[in-house]
Amino acid sequence: MNLTAIRNAPAGAILKDDQVRGLELHKREDGGSWMLYYRTKSGQRRRPKIAGYPALTLQQAREIAREWLGEVARGNDPSKENQALRGSPTVSDVADAWLATRTSKKAFRHDKGRVNHIIKPRLGSAKIRDVTKTDILAMKKAMSDRPVSFNRAMAAINGIWKFAELEPPTKGVDAYPERARRRYLSEAEVKRLNAALDEVEPQYPYQIALIRVLMLTGARISEIRTARRDQYRDKVLDLRVHKTDDKMGGRVIAFSDAADEIVQATQPRKGWLLGFNSYPNAAWDLVREKAALVDFTIHDLRHSFASTAISEGFNLDEIGEVLGHTDAATTKRYAHLNEERQRKIAEAVAKRR
Repeated sequence: MNLTAIRNAPAGAILKDDQVRGLELHKREDGGSWMLYYRTKSGQRRRPKIAGYPALTLQQAREIAREWLGEVARGNDPSKENQALRGSPTVSDVADAWLATRTSKKAFRHDKGRVNHIIKPRLGSAKIRDVTKTDILAMKKAMSDRPVSFNRAMAAINGIWKFAELEPPTKGVDAYPERARRRYLSEAEVKRLNAALDEVEPQYPYQIALIRVLMLTGARISEIRTARRDQYRDKVLDLRVHKTDDKMGGRVIAFSDAADEIVQATQPRKGWLLGFNSYPNAAWDLVREKAALVDFTIHDLRHSFASTAISEGFNLDEIGEVLGHTDAATTKRYAHLNEERQRKIAEAVAKRR
């Protein structure tokens, strides 16, 4: 089976893959369905549906089929697990099955967060066929303070419904307009944020330690969250795997005395730098609420670090190196702050003339 054979196959044809035994594509006029034929350990024949075509590519279907055949070899029956998708499944049922098809680790991580923290709380218990455009519009209104999060959740909803071979209820719902973010903390907001961190710290000590380190280093959350204690020595975090390692190789993150104090005061449970490796969603939401930072994301801590560095007189090249930017154009997003500083200098000099 290859892409050419798939495109040229007529409706009604059944194509059998020559790489993964048992994988079949049942073609229809409007696409088709990926199926997997196998026998259980007890000898029962199964041919469950994996997903629809072209929602799932040939390569993705092969990867899932291999995983299912691995389960069969271990004595399990993926067909029973797939029964949740039959009849009238809930949004939660289908969303979980859809997540299993996300082969990219990064895509899976982000989509899992959107499913668990946005889609399931609002739509999870509803039958997937009962969700309407009205439900999506209500979600949009409820998330008016998080427009980008709504847009990403709506994209996930589209994927879930297409996986179930249903018309997405997002049709006719406009996404929020997005602009390049330039959100930085003011001095007053920094004070409110620090006060909120102090208040929430007894409840979420490890999560607050992470947030404080992000504030003090300008690092990406993934870099600190997944760092191991044995990668940290002499106030330097030495990373071999990170977001841009394919372009710039290893990356080192220098820690200030204040950041180092946080690390040293944190128990490295299970070898993690700050004792855990989960996203601090609950802690961050609580901090944001107490600090009244409704339009501020955890990634904006990185932007604020850069803006403070510029105000201290460091140039864009220096800041880009600290932040681990591979493209100078990325750092140039902060150029307007540099220009503002230059203007203040010019005004100060002018007043002395």
